[in-house]
Parts: sequence; C-alpha cells; structure tokens
Amino acid sequence: MTPRPPDLVVAVEGTLADTKRLADRCAALAIPAWIGGQECCSGGGCGPKAALLVAPADVPKVTHLLREDWFAALDRESPGVSAQLAKLHEEAHEGDLPCPACGHVGALVAGACGDCELQLE
Repeated sequence: MTPRPPDLVVAVEGTLADTKRLADRCAALAIPAWIGGQECCSGGGCGPKAALLVAPADVPKVTHLLREDWFAALDRESPGVSAQLAKLHEEAHEGDLPCPACGHVGALVAGACGDCELQLE
C-alpha cells in the first residue's frame, strides 16, 4: 500500500460504506485516495463521518467523477435530462474550451480554470 502523504485534503464526507465505494472507484481510475475519520459536529447528534482524502491536485478528478455520477442518476430518473443540461451549459459557454484537468467549461479567471484553478495562461 502506498504511504499516506501528509498534505491530503477532504474531498468528500459521508458514511463509511459510501466513502469506501468512492475510494474503490478512485483506485480503479488510478486516483490515490485514503479514508479517514471525521468527528461529528460539536452538537453530538450527527454521528461519525468518513472522509475521502486525496491530494489537492486530485480534487478536480474526484469532482469530475461525482459530476458523472450525478448526470447518470439524472438519466436513470429522467432520461435525456443530462443531455439537455449539457446543451444549455454548452450554449451558455459557447467558444470556451473545457479544462483539461476537470472538464469545466467557462471563462478563465485570472488565466486559470474557474472550477479547479488550474493555471492555463
């Protein structure tokens, strides 16, 4: 097993089972990920949480994976909705190229992707 780097960030919090499934999917896509525990809020009523920990540079990859899951869920519930949303998004950002790291389509912000902040100019 790869040693856990010290500079990991929380990409997602959830139940241990959900976080484990996402970690397995990350592993299948060669995205290094670890599971860590999170304490519940100070109120004590929410219970323990599991956190998917990744390197900061891999957060956009996990975001992209979750976005794909969301669109797939939309298509299961309402076939064709994700295609309509993608078309609306494309029309709103016509001429903008997708970010090579996270797939975000939109105007650059100070020469960087508006979503993952990858410097592109």
